[in-house]
Amino acid sequence: MKLIRTASGSLHEFHLVDNQNIKEVLRYNPLQQSARISYDGYQRLFFVGQGSFWNNHISLKNEYGITVGTLFFEKGQSNHECLLEIEGGKYQCIYHSRPEPQLVIYGPNALKPLLECEVKSIDWIVNESFIRQSAPRREYASLLLGLCWYLHLSALPVADQVSAFNLLTA
Repeated sequence: MKLIRTASGSLHEFHLVDNQNIKEVLRYNPLQQSARISYDGYQRLFFVGQGSFWNNHISLKNEYGITVGTLFFEKGQSNHECLLEIEGGKYQCIYHSRPEPQLVIYGPNALKPLLECEVKSIDWIVNESFIRQSAPRREYASLLLGLCWYLHLSALPVADQVSAFNLLTA
């Protein structure tokens, strides 16, 4: 899979691509600090905000302003690790820069990755977010949110996906 940045300007658009098929579209608006995620005909809106004074986590809220997740940045990690908790699920996200820039996401207690994603076009966002730059951190958080949301929904059977969307948007 690849995460590709497709648009520049005030709205940052990213596509999650697998075998030339677009699996998910994420649109990040840095002015509103919002992420719109489109997956399989469904759309969600999330707001990404700084979580604390110490700048070590980011809060993720749904379209109603209810906190649905948190992204924690691990201090002192050389390979850019962070932990994303969203709606009861926990994902460990690790960025590797060699040999090719890659983002690897693990589930709880998983030895095998749930997702490996090539991230050549967004390499700078990852690097800037780990030197405590708040704007790239929020954008990076929205990208991780999009990837984990994709994992969450693609793991559900089709009937449960509809139920999950109805429950979350009701």
